[in-house]
Amino acid sequence: MSIVAIIPASIGVEEVPYLSMKKLGPRPLIAYSIKAALQSSVLDRVIVSTENEELALIAKEYGAEVPFIRPVRLARKAAPLGSVLLHCVDYLEKKEGYHVDVVVVLVPVYPLLKPEIIDQGVRKLKTSKADTVISMTVYQNEFWKRADGQLAPVSGETGDDSEIEPLFWKNFAVTSTRRSILKPETFCGPKVDYVVMDKQSSFQVNSIDKFWVVERMLGLPRVLIRVDGSREKGMGHVYSALRIARLIQKTHEAEIMFLMGAQNPEGTLKVSREGFPVEVFPEEELGLCTECIRRFSPNVIVNDLMYISDSYMEKLKELNVAIVNVVDSLSDIELSKNYADVVINFLDEKNNLPQGKYFAGPEYTVIDPVKRFRDKAENDGPKLLNEQRKQGFSILITLGGSDPTGLTLITAQALEKLDLKVNITIVVGIAYAYHKDLADFLEQATKPFTLKKDVVNLPELIMDSDLIICSGGRTVYELAALGSPGITICQNERELKRMEIFKKHETIINLGLGNGVSTETILETVKALLIDPTRRKQMSQNGLALFDGNGTSRVADIIINSQKNII
Repeated sequence: MSIVAIIPASIGVEEVPYLSMKKLGPRPLIAYSIKAALQSSVLDRVIVSTENEELALIAKEYGAEVPFIRPVRLARKAAPLGSVLLHCVDYLEKKEGYHVDVVVVLVPVYPLLKPEIIDQGVRKLKTSKADTVISMTVYQNEFWKRADGQLAPVSGETGDDSEIEPLFWKNFAVTSTRRSILKPETFCGPKVDYVVMDKQSSFQVNSIDKFWVVERMLGLPRVLIRVDGSREKGMGHVYSALRIARLIQKTHEAEIMFLMGAQNPEGTLKVSREGFPVEVFPEEELGLCTECIRRFSPNVIVNDLMYISDSYMEKLKELNVAIVNVVDSLSDIELSKNYADVVINFLDEKNNLPQGKYFAGPEYTVIDPVKRFRDKAENDGPKLLNEQRKQGFSILITLGGSDPTGLTLITAQALEKLDLKVNITIVVGIAYAYHKDLADFLEQATKPFTLKKDVVNLPELIMDSDLIICSGGRTVYELAALGSPGITICQNERELKRMEIFKKHETIINLGLGNGVSTETILETVKALLIDPTRRKQMSQNGLALFDGNGTSRVADIIINSQKNII
């Protein structure tokens, strides 16, 4: 017996247009029906019938078959469901030669549907003489009706609900029907049986407000990330927050929203391009900020900001929500301990915060997943340890997503004078402001420079380089975790203070603040390190010993475990 599930999905017939495509937690609404069908033990095929190309792609992504695009005439509200089902079955039988015995219709507005209900319906159809088995919800409550201008109990009885005769509501979430009774005007036969769905599984999502309800019924984490990035502030915090967001969404099926200041357009653009929803507010309007938070109604707020104010934290404390602060300075730690439920600090700075609230040290550093690169560095020895490859040294310049002080151009000008055979890659981010000046220089340069913009494969570029020149931001952590020796030129005093930690561990050479570093100093330091493989090897080993590369995963788990139930 061939049993085929058909999920009829249209973009224009529901109360809410594009309802099936709207995200419920981490995935589109239709994906929940597809998942239940794929987990059923009785179905041979799961097919989505839709007239929309984009919806078809989504259905395929989540495992359903979409062997055709439904004709528009069958996508109208007036089109009978029987005609839609017959069109699908006719396609399978006539185009594919695939015989169908039983059709299971799944209406894709029941995200809490359990695969066991599908199994029960099909088994009852097989073992009974019914033409159709439909899903029902049982209500044993005292319902009333209006008749002859008066209200009266439907059952004719009042009193204890347990003594009232139950009523059945046909929710049509799941309908199992024999192929032989399908007609254009109907898909139910004269002999109908039923299976009972519990009230939670029967919850129908056919309006926007019900998305909010189901997200809480599913217990999905809702994480709001407060972060900013711009040409002036840099982009390191944004890149770090995106790493956290991607992992939390993937491993914990969390709903993510970013909250960003309107004065920081470059950071907002980067987050939007990554596909995350962003709310923007004027930074001076704390009232609007908290209103945005209330609308999203998160379980957790993650603050990854360069500066955190008392007034902002006081506003957050008024909300019944877990607060996680990711910090990298002692002043932010002192402020956070009065307000935050959890404080995460990349640097190993001691504090009197209680255990379970304060997580500090290199093991909590948020960097890209680097296991496969570390395995290469530890087992085979990275290319960067070769004394000098035939094609010359490979140098990577990555001085921040914005490089507000223009250190990229200064460094490139210094390396143009290097009397060694080199290949130089320059990476700039979305907020870089000196494109024209850099382009003019590169046009005249004699060294082989390669310019890359807003890259997504920075670990690969790092591993392919003998030496990395970067600012004192969070890329430094990535260098150490990958075992890559580097030279740092700091953009500001905060970075300069941070580099004291790395200087102590001898994973980098720090040249100090960029406005006090000459091109001659850059040139001399780069040359000395390139021709000293022993020192580069020691720096590599120091970095590998300091970081294990699993910090992002640890931080993601800490954030999820901190959440508060705010239903």
